[in-house]
Amino acid sequence: MCAREVGEREFQRAVVERSRQIPIVIDFWAPWCGPCRSLAPVLEEAVAALEGRVELVKVNTDENPNLAMQFQIRGIPAVKAMRNGAVVSEFVGVQPREYIRDWLAALVPSEARQAFERASHALLHGDLEAAEDELVPLVDDADVGSAAAMALAEIAFGRGLYDDARAWIARVHPNSEAYTRVDAFEKRLELAAEAERFGGVDSARAAVEAKPDDLEARFALGAALTAEERYEAALEQFFEIMKRQRSFRDGAAHRSILAIFEALGPDSELARQYRRKLQIIT
Repeated sequence: MCAREVGEREFQRAVVERSRQIPIVIDFWAPWCGPCRSLAPVLEEAVAALEGRVELVKVNTDENPNLAMQFQIRGIPAVKAMRNGAVVSEFVGVQPREYIRDWLAALVPSEARQAFERASHALLHGDLEAAEDELVPLVDDADVGSAAAMALAEIAFGRGLYDDARAWIARVHPNSEAYTRVDAFEKRLELAAEAERFGGVDSARAAVEAKPDDLEARFALGAALTAEERYEAALEQFFEIMKRQRSFRDGAAHRSILAIFEALGPDSELARQYRRKLQIIT
């Protein structure tokens, strides 16, 4: 394929607006630039292999100095990828074919990655069945399989299906990014088992009300609240245990708090609030 030349006049429509529909790769070059001529056919071949999932344009920096200035081009060839109206990735200079293929692959999600993104969107909107429909076929995928298994484990946990959650968590590969969440998740499963043994929230709460100093009952209450994903109430119980006896069960309350932080995620305001409290008492 031959890349289309784009100038300043049509750039907004042909590149910026078009990138809201499909990723656009911009090759900044000049006729006198030898490395640019070496890169161009490699880049064109790699884009062509994606069969229309990416579009490639060329910008002559000699003829379009304002665009070169706008994109802070200090050396050529310079290649930038634009998606949804913004630059999302870039590289400078001639690069090997393998590098360019990998760079483009990251720009264009695989079908499995797109399915995982649809599942994430469904989860965000509370549509668990739609999320499961997308996630289950992905569990064996080399790219997103572990993340899919982790998401399915979370769904099962929320439904109280703890055996199913254990089965899904066993599918998370130790070398995956998702595996970093396994320890905290298994701690939540342990808390769920603790809650079941004690009889659930009502039994544990009644025991705490009868004997406020009974840390076993208070821990069971925190565990039961965690199992029901009532995290703020659970945190209050575990913090109370730490205030009364930090060494209880060799720091079990502290470990439970960290497991809840993991479940809440890095962007949770509740987690940030209780992290600050944790710093005060530790």
